[in-house]
Amino acid sequence: MNPPVFLPEKLQKKYKEISEQFNKISEDWKKYEDEIIPQNPEFAKKIISFLIEVIEYIEKNYAQLDLLKCKEFLRYYYYEFYYGPNGDDRSYLDFDEISISELLMELREDEPISKKELENLKKELAKAQKQF
Repeated sequence: MNPPVFLPEKLQKKYKEISEQFNKISEDWKKYEDEIIPQNPEFAKKIISFLIEVIEYIEKNYAQLDLLKCKEFLRYYYYEFYYGPNGDDRSYLDFDEISISELLMELREDEPISKKELENLKKELAKAQKQF
């Protein structure tokens, strides 16, 4: 999947790195007996850090961005981490410590992202990151 166009080059590069790393991991999901990919705390931190950086970028450029597109990206980012027999059975972002998928799904999709939503999401992600 291509990185969202609203992201600066630095964040687009991180997006691609994370996607490539997850693609390598997800290709091997069958080798695990319980079919759940073991979580990698360092990779989890990397994903959460990326999301925090995206939020900070949106906050800094709030007036210039299409906030509906920004919210759409944040809200549906977890879809890129599905894997399993049908490709959508489990989300890698549903960690034991916290479900990043659920955090992102809580964003209402019908209106632009608010500063308060950004602030709350960033706070929850920072809290989640400390659990790893």
